Amino acid sequence: MSQDRPLGATVLSDGVEVRVWAPKARRVALVIDGRELPMKREGGGTFAAEAPGARVGSRYGFRLDGERPFPDPCSRSQPDGVHGLSEVIEPASFAWTDEAWMAQPGPPVPLAKLVLYELHVGTFTPEGTFAAAAARLEHLRDLGVTAVELMPLHAFPGRFNWGYDPGAFFAVPPVYGTPDDLRALVDRAHALGLAVFIDVVLNHLGPDGAYVNAYAPMLMPASTPWGSAVNLGEAGVRRFLREAALVWLTEFHADGLRLDATSRLRDEQAPHFLAELSEAAAALPGPRRLLIAEDLRNHTVVTEPRGQGGQGLDSQWVDDLASMARQFAGDDQPYYAEYAG
Repeated sequence: MSQDRPLGATVLSDGVEVRVWAPKARRVALVIDGRELPMKREGGGTFAAEAPGARVGSRYGFRLDGERPFPDPCSRSQPDGVHGLSEVIEPASFAWTDEAWMAQPGPPVPLAKLVLYELHVGTFTPEGTFAAAAARLEHLRDLGVTAVELMPLHAFPGRFNWGYDPGAFFAVPPVYGTPDDLRALVDRAHALGLAVFIDVVLNHLGPDGAYVNAYAPMLMPASTPWGSAVNLGEAGVRRFLREAALVWLTEFHADGLRLDATSRLRDEQAPHFLAELSEAAAALPGPRRLLIAEDLRNHTVVTEPRGQGGQGLDSQWVDDLASMARQFAGDDQPYYAEYAG
């Protein structure tokens, strides 16, 4: 996979350049606005093409070895859902007003000051949209909340999902609104002094709509409770998943990430994938972003500095507290037996 050219659709002055990593395919054609254009093979399994006359709003997909067109695995917009064609958008066109917030060197809300409110966009308001959630942020601030943690926003099939079945890793669920609607939510949060964290799922693919596996060897024989584990032995897969996490920090100005079930990221390489991700996040311009792991093993390596052989994350959830509370409330499942007083 090319390391210096962006994947997905890039808007040019006279058209659109599209690049896709598809090492499984022998040939790839770009289908855009009713046209079909052959794509040129680049190094590392990447294919590229330019579409003169295409623009923001153009719909496109890729035909792999003569199959029907599939959506772009790096699509930023899926207005017709994860099974539809992708839409060309220009993420940089949004008019942000959080310049002062993003100019701070350290985290605008330090780790010790975080009072997190976990928010599911689809159920937080009757409307279930980014815009409706943004209108309620002042209420959360007045409760004493200092940061909002949005449950996963990878596009999923259908209307209802907790977010842990990722289909399109870079695109938001269209039932919640547009990418710019999410940017407006983050912008409003920053205006109110609230940090925004986004829950990201990198350890498996959703069972429906995750077309990326048709393009690349995303999975390995090992399993997770939710499906096959991702193939971190493949450099291109590592880059894809790393960029799928960083996109929320760069294009959406999120202040940090909650990394789902990190113990299920099976990686035998050194440095570990999480160390690579934390290093990449630390190198981003703007305020230092915070990375929080959901890792139920209580391993100190998760938060130890990278220079000492650790993964360099800032914090991890203490699931023992929830387990003790459930046991105290009468949940006598064997899983909680060790927490009995």
